[in-house]
Amino acid sequence: MQPVRDKHILQKLSAYSYRCCFVMAVICAAILVIYMGDMSKVYKASFAASSFFFFSVGVVLESISSANLPNFYNDLNKEK
Repeated sequence: MQPVRDKHILQKLSAYSYRCCFVMAVICAAILVIYMGDMSKVYKASFAASSFFFFSVGVVLESISSANLPNFYNDLNKEK
């Protein structure tokens, strides 16, 4: 079994990004709920789509950031 390495900088970045995406999804949903009667159908659809998009991207980025990737680089160096 390969040793598990520390999180890569891109995994740390995706951990920050998924939190931002979840916040943006909540903000879009809150705007949709608060201004439901004042907006046209186009704005309602765009805020609903934005909320769904940010939530979906947040789920993907969370799975990327929580992945335990093995360290293959050390094994390549041992063979030399």
